[in-house]
Amino acid sequence: SLAAALDQLGYKTYTRDSVFYSDEHTELWTEFSRARATQDKKEFQSARAKLVSAIAEGGYNATVDCPGCVLYKDFMERWPNSKVILTTADDIEDWADSVLYSVFRLPVIWNHMPIRMWQGLRIWNTISRAVYMTLGLGPLEFHSNGIDESGAFMSPDSAYRIYEQYVEQVRKTVPPGQLLVYNVKQGWAPLCIFL
Repeated sequence: SLAAALDQLGYKTYTRDSVFYSDEHTELWTEFSRARATQDKKEFQSARAKLVSAIAEGGYNATVDCPGCVLYKDFMERWPNSKVILTTADDIEDWADSVLYSVFRLPVIWNHMPIRMWQGLRIWNTISRAVYMTLGLGPLEFHSNGIDESGAFMSPDSAYRIYEQYVEQVRKTVPPGQLLVYNVKQGWAPLCIFL
């Protein structure tokens, strides 16, 4: 994984596990989620700033995947020379097939009994929704019980759109000298040269 590669290169990488195994970070992401849901811009900015500070204070100097990826603009604002690695898929349809029946299916699974009784997963469901909304998924595109017999959380068209919007947004936002568009099949060389 990219996180393992960054760790081997000497970085301390913030991942989903960094949130899952930290009560403080779980609470901060829950606050982020509440602020995102209310659409109060001041509260949402405050929640994002608290998260960035907590990540920095935890000694992390890299982040990968969700939920941290939604804070890349905040990281760049705080550290203007930071570098961004945008991982891309070979084929968007293969990517969508993969995530729709794995990570993007979790909110459907978490919504069913007895799983939804577990407080930790209810919190993760809330965080996931806020992250997906921040990435550009509209609230009407969430299907807590699945959209059909497949149990998918969203349609393939929604997944394609999120992917394309996010890639385009990152490419437009990050200065070219600070951005590496990367596919893991490229191996170590581009990472080492870039970092």
